[in-house]
Amino acid sequence: ADAPPFGGTSIWSGQFSHPYDTNPGGNIFPYKVDKNAPFVPYGTYIFPTKDLKTTAVNQWNLVVQHQFGNDWLVSANYIGSESSHLWSSFELNPSVYIPGNCAAGQYGLLVPGPCSPANNSNSNSRRFFTIKNYPGNKYFGYMEQLDSGGTGSYHGLGLAVTKRLSRGLLVNTNYTWSHCISDLSIGDSTGNAGAGMLIPGNRRNDRSNCQSNEIGGTFSSDRRHIFNTTVVYEVPKFSNRSLRMVVSGWKLSEIFRTTSAYLVTPGLPSDVSLTMESAAIQRPLQVLQDPLCPNPGPAPSCWINPAAFKTPDLGTLSPMGRNNIPGPRLWTFDTAFSREFAVGERGRLEFRGEAFNVTNSMRPGISLPSLAAGASGLGLIYASGSATFGQITSSQDPRILQLALRYSF
Repeated sequence: ADAPPFGGTSIWSGQFSHPYDTNPGGNIFPYKVDKNAPFVPYGTYIFPTKDLKTTAVNQWNLVVQHQFGNDWLVSANYIGSESSHLWSSFELNPSVYIPGNCAAGQYGLLVPGPCSPANNSNSNSRRFFTIKNYPGNKYFGYMEQLDSGGTGSYHGLGLAVTKRLSRGLLVNTNYTWSHCISDLSIGDSTGNAGAGMLIPGNRRNDRSNCQSNEIGGTFSSDRRHIFNTTVVYEVPKFSNRSLRMVVSGWKLSEIFRTTSAYLVTPGLPSDVSLTMESAAIQRPLQVLQDPLCPNPGPAPSCWINPAAFKTPDLGTLSPMGRNNIPGPRLWTFDTAFSREFAVGERGRLEFRGEAFNVTNSMRPGISLPSLAAGASGLGLIYASGSATFGQITSSQDPRILQLALRYSF
């Protein structure tokens, strides 16, 4: 419904007295949707293939458990999944890079100069449909076609140790070793023009360690190692009355979680390929084997080494893959304590305290919810001389203390 002729957006500069003089289509009002409705020049279209398939996921698992004594349980499990018909998209009508210089009038140039200017000022005149002189070519800009040929897989080994609650103690510890890999996927969205496969039809060029959430995601959701432990302890009742009044009944709990680094993808600030593909999905050239900062190693002020990259030549694409540079690992250590006191026959007074980031450590990067929203905490746009590329410009929360008092009756 948003595609021409039923919907569309046109942007141009003009004067209030003659606002449509610079619009290639002139004044389009009054606008009537019928067989003679005008199409916006170089409109954007996103459309499915005639045999677009629904994404399918097959999962399987194997679990082995063993109990020790009355309270302890250990388990090992394998989890696997295969995804097919993952949706992505690719451009059918990209701008074509034309080397050399051209005369005024060629490929839409107003003055002599490069056939493919660095600012893409004649990008529509270099569209594939226009160069091939297809009928109606002036009405087609982006032609993004949905594709359902992507695949993905996940394999994970999970180990867990659990102590059921007894004698006031509960323990739950688990570790996951896994790997996820997939083609580019737009998830449940309809895609974005110019932000699909970097090379049209070549999905293997963008195959990587399971991207974040949507097409063009800058980081990987693949986590090779995840460790969690939870401990809850309730102080027992002591025979000594004074000790029982002061110490007994307190509940102490802690949660510790750590995950291995997420994997990120650097981008470029502008369309170096001059194809009108989004700069965010174009990658710089990697010229050093190790992309991380050396001596003494990655740190917030220098995590990704700018010297490991350079900008591709105009009209070319980098062969560097997606999601192959590790960011910082993530970890959290939180604790809580609480106790209930009887107030009369029916009242209960609960005191509770919580501490997040107990050690008040500086943890570079950003939290998991922000990662899930598509951010990364890293400067990922490469440009020669950039002041922020490769730096971690944010950190997770410092220590936070919370105290609460609740009366129930």
